[in-house]
Amino acid sequence: MKRFYKTALPLVIGGFILLGSLDSSAVTREEMRTLDAAYPPGSIVNCEAELAGNGKNLLPMTTKIRGHIISRAENLSHADVRVMFIPHGSSTATITLSYRQKVIMEENGQRVYIDPKSLKVSMPVSPSSEVIVAKGFRDRLPATQEVQPYQTTEITDFPSYVVRAPGESPLYCHKVE
Repeated sequence: MKRFYKTALPLVIGGFILLGSLDSSAVTREEMRTLDAAYPPGSIVNCEAELAGNGKNLLPMTTKIRGHIISRAENLSHADVRVMFIPHGSSTATITLSYRQKVIMEENGQRVYIDPKSLKVSMPVSPSSEVIVAKGFRDRLPATQEVQPYQTTEITDFPSYVVRAPGESPLYCHKVE
């Protein structure tokens, strides 16, 4: 389970940032403001990433992230986020995380805070483990979040975008109409 936390937690923390590769198609701060404006309060954003397994105890899986923008003002936004981990070959999530997050737009990127008290886990195959797994995720949340540089985001077909954080699977995101 510890290996799962190490693999899944970066996606959970960085997963819904509205932030790719450090190339000419990466966004600037102003482009990020434009992208943020395309997701006003009430908007839903869906993101998806593929996690490779390790051939041992970590199965390959699809990660689906759904964010509901609650509020957005100036450089601050709040969202309710649900992250589902679905093993390849299955149609249902083995683990679903839900939490409230705050995103602060700073000079060089965005800083994401997950409210640890809001983090909940659902595990249909093992409901008795939900509290233990939720505590594991909470214990691994960093006290302070690093700034996610704007350059990690690439706008593909506005307002769709891809997040390419170093060392992580690409995260493909689009607005739900």
